[in-house]
Amino acid sequence: MLKKKRFGQVFATDNLITIIMSTVCKYASFDGKYVLEIGPGEGKFTEKILECNPHKLIAVEKDFECVQFLRNRFAEYDNFECVKCDILEYEPPKIDIVIGNIPYYISSDLLVHMRTWDFKVAFIMLQKEFAHRLIEKPGNKKYSRLTATAQYHYNIRVLKNVSRGLFTPVPRVDSSLVMFEKKKVVPLTECEDNILNMLFVHKKNTLANAIKYALSNDKEIKKLSRIFVELYGESILDKHMFKIDGGKIIKGCKVFCKS
Repeated sequence: MLKKKRFGQVFATDNLITIIMSTVCKYASFDGKYVLEIGPGEGKFTEKILECNPHKLIAVEKDFECVQFLRNRFAEYDNFECVKCDILEYEPPKIDIVIGNIPYYISSDLLVHMRTWDFKVAFIMLQKEFAHRLIEKPGNKKYSRLTATAQYHYNIRVLKNVSRGLFTPVPRVDSSLVMFEKKKVVPLTECEDNILNMLFVHKKNTLANAIKYALSNDKEIKKLSRIFVELYGESILDKHMFKIDGGKIIKGCKVFCKS
C-alpha cells in the first residue's frame, strides 16, 4: 500500500510486529477482550490481534484507502469492525485494551483525548524522546506539564525502545512502546488544565513567582498562593516549579477552580 506522508504514516516491519506482540502479550491477553486499534494501516497488527480471539476488535483509521483495504481483508471476521474516523474525534465504547502505532504529531492530543475513555490499558508507540519525558521525575528539568498531567491520569511504563530501522519508510527518530494503565481519577477540567499550563510556562521559577507571572489579577494571585500554603506549608512557594510533584500542583489547581 502507498504510505502517505500527510497522515504521518510509518508501518511496522514483520520483525517489529513479532517483537511488539510478544512484549504486549506479557502484560495483557486479547482473548475474549474488547480491543481498540488506532491507525491499523495495512492490518499487520490487526491480523495478529484477531488470531488471539478478541471478543471485538474496533480499528479506527483515517485513510479511506486503508479502511476499504481492511474491510475487504478481514470481511470474514464477525468480531472485526473498521471505522473511518480521525481518532481525535472518536469516542469509543467501553474498551479493555487500546493498541496503536500512531502519527507522532498527535501524541499529546491523543493522551488528552484518552482521558475520558473507559479502558483498562493502552499500548502506544511513541517517539522515544517524547515517551521518556512522560516518565521523568520532579527535579529533572525535562519534567513538564505534559509529564504531570500524564502521570496524573495514567500509570506509565516504557516497555521497549525501538530502532527507527524497524519501520518503513524509515522515520527520522527512534521510538518506544509505552504502556498506559488508566487511573480511576476525575479528568482535569478546562479550568484546571489552563491554570496548570500557565504555571508550567514558568516552571524554572519558584512557585510563588510562577503564580505571579501566570495570573494577572492580584486577588487570584493571593488566593492561589494561600491555597498552596494551606495544603503544603509556606515553604512550597519557594520551591522551583519543576521540582514540585505534579500531583501537588494539580491538587492546588483543583481547589482553586472549585472555590
